[in-house]
Amino acid sequence: DLQLNVSNGELVAEESKIVIDMHSIWTQAGARLTNHLKNADFFEVEKNPTSTLIATKIEEVDGNQMITGDLNMHGVTKSITFPAEISISDQELTLTAEFHLDRSAFGMGFTGRADNIIRKEVIMTLDIKAKPGEANFGAL
Repeated sequence: DLQLNVSNGELVAEESKIVIDMHSIWTQAGARLTNHLKNADFFEVEKNPTSTLIATKIEEVDGNQMITGDLNMHGVTKSITFPAEISISDQELTLTAEFHLDRSAFGMGFTGRADNIIRKEVIMTLDIKAKPGEANFGAL
């Protein structure tokens, strides 16, 4: 679920947050890796059922929209900053972003084998379309 606060046609950090149901994570590599990501080697989904990004600053830097926020993932909170494309109309807000995270900074140190597809840095992708209305975080 998410709550994105728009003021004067601009996305603002105050009261903007994204809550991710970690049971919903998946990988294109298939069910075996998806299930492995959910266990104690990585996200430990049963113990950490959600990850939350609370925005602290949204600003334009060199023509790019940059979002800074506190990301709580796997029980660890770190400040992150990433570029995003943001479009706002009266009917919809869209936000897309792709950035890298060092998963070991969030306590996920599983290394795998040397020839494995598991990497220290992972790609995070956001593709959000939101319509005006009330957020319902109680569903998570």
